[in-house]
Amino acid sequence: MLRVFILGVLTPLEAVTCLSPEAARAAEGHAGLRRLDAAVGWGDDRLSVYGRLALEYGLRMTAMHEEWASWAQEQVAELT
Repeated sequence: MLRVFILGVLTPLEAVTCLSPEAARAAEGHAGLRRLDAAVGWGDDRLSVYGRLALEYGLRMTAMHEEWASWAQEQVAELT
């Protein structure tokens, strides 16, 4: 978050440019986790249950990160 705070020393255009890869990276990570979810044959065993919990956490975090980065870009773009 310190890195985000420091974006304030850049021009809004430079800051938006720095934020852009954040949304893309999160979307790429989310897509990778979706592919993993589709490839795994989940069962009822503990490894499957806890593996699914961990995967779901990753899915939710990457979705939130992508949404936040897109929102942040919009907020900064309004400063131009």
